[in-house]
Amino acid sequence: MEPESSPPYPPDTRAKGWRFEIDYEKIEQSDTWTLAPPEVRPWLLMLWMTSWKQTPCGSLDNSDALIAARIGMSAKLFSKHRDILMRGWKRASDGRLYHDTITNRVLAMLEKRAKDARRTANRRATPQESQKTNSRVTDVSRVTPSGLHSEFDTKHQAPVIPEPEKSKAIPTSSGADAPTPPIADLPLGSEKELPDLIFGEGLKFLIDRGASEKNARSVLAMVKSKHGDMGAWLMIEQAMREEVTEPMSWLMARTVVRKVTTDRKLSLAEQSARDVRASGELSNAQ
Repeated sequence: MEPESSPPYPPDTRAKGWRFEIDYEKIEQSDTWTLAPPEVRPWLLMLWMTSWKQTPCGSLDNSDALIAARIGMSAKLFSKHRDILMRGWKRASDGRLYHDTITNRVLAMLEKRAKDARRTANRRATPQESQKTNSRVTDVSRVTPSGLHSEFDTKHQAPVIPEPEKSKAIPTSSGADAPTPPIADLPLGSEKELPDLIFGEGLKFLIDRGASEKNARSVLAMVKSKHGDMGAWLMIEQAMREEVTEPMSWLMARTVVRKVTTDRKLSLAEQSARDVRASGELSNAQ
């Protein structure tokens, strides 16, 4: 009997809405898919998708009855095709079943999450480092061009701004000015590049969180139309910084709520105007 291996990742690993992607070419070329009868192949896909939603992600209970029940298959039919359905699944020391192909997908997801977390941490640390550097700059060195232009990655970091406390204010949907974070928080400094950021990094962020490209583009266009390039990017950057798991709903809620609030204020203003006119007409009549 083959010895049991340790679980490939922590027991509390979950997909948390992370999209389960299938490599169709790899599946069609696999031995399991080739050996499976046509009527069994849909059950294979259901089995893999079900394992993705388990805890830990990508695993199954070591119980034929539970597996069959979870995928909605009769115990009799599962027993008939068990050999092909469970081909490649191996029991680990935690008592659960794992498949190498699914395990690799989970590990890739964890690696991407860790990379995003490191990028977010670096983005948060950049303003603090900038302030420390500026505190050591004298009045003479502020007007000296040499030594102040450090190299940076134009894709993920921003150049150090000598005076980060100066920030622009952008109009909100209600017309009032709202303070924005220092420009050093933005990956790029030029407003001309904001559309590329919105439909570049912003689009990739939404797709990575499970949205289709078509829906993601529609939501980004709506947010951009409502709040402008700068306002849209600041909302997207906030969602990335806070690691929002469902950014599509997050962005739509903030855009629609602001519109409803504005419409409500207009309705109240119109009602007040009517009350004033009615009061004036009554006074004239008296």
